[in-house]
Amino acid sequence: MKKHPSLYGMDRIKAVPELQVRSVDEDQVRSLMDAMSMAPDNPDFKQPPPIDIYKVTDRDWGETLILVDGWHRFTARKNLKQANIYAYLFVGTYQDALDHAIEANTRHGLPLSRADRRRAVEKLLKATPERSNKWLSEIAGVNDKMVKDVRVELEERGLIETPDKCIGKDGKEYATQIEREKGHSRLMTKIHWASQNQMNIFLKAVEHMAKSGGSEKLNQCAEWISADYLAGVGEAVPEPAPIETVTKPVTKSLF
Repeated sequence: MKKHPSLYGMDRIKAVPELQVRSVDEDQVRSLMDAMSMAPDNPDFKQPPPIDIYKVTDRDWGETLILVDGWHRFTARKNLKQANIYAYLFVGTYQDALDHAIEANTRHGLPLSRADRRRAVEKLLKATPERSNKWLSEIAGVNDKMVKDVRVELEERGLIETPDKCIGKDGKEYATQIEREKGHSRLMTKIHWASQNQMNIFLKAVEHMAKSGGSEKLNQCAEWISADYLAGVGEAVPEPAPIETVTKPVTKSLF
């Protein structure tokens, strides 16, 4: 629950580009400037909500307060040369501030573009590559596939390190390879452990789907089938079902 907002001097607040998630929309800024310029007794006057700021405890920023949410409102007041702004103050680490900035911008305000969301994922991965894809995807408001793809790309470009272990939101650790491997790597692992009967069903289903869908649908089908019929290391493998019963639920779920 947020505290009551307080009035802060604009000169005490710093807008750090590393914490800026969305691109600033100049039309939105001008609209806010028009609203802020109205007299308080104007019936159309509506005070914009307070911004969110942080006192970051693990950076040498002294008494400077860091903007984490409300870039358009802050920019509008700055352009109007207003001296003060209402804000909610939070105290925490730089990582707390980054998480707050990204979560706030994905949950309200103008919709984030795909480029903005990708930028948010990159910022999170560069700051904490040891956190799991699922955890980061929840913060950024994207699916974990986007996080995985960006992770692989940043690692290949040498922009982030590969941690020994990944940490889930629940604090549990597990192998980093799970976060990095592509879909075809997981599929090949499952195929390696498949019985001959499982392989026959799998290949027939792939042939069936190849005739009725594109490569993307085929890949989805392969992942779905492999997950249910090719996994099961160290467990008794059930007798494969007829090809008709395999393909029908796949067709229903994907098309």
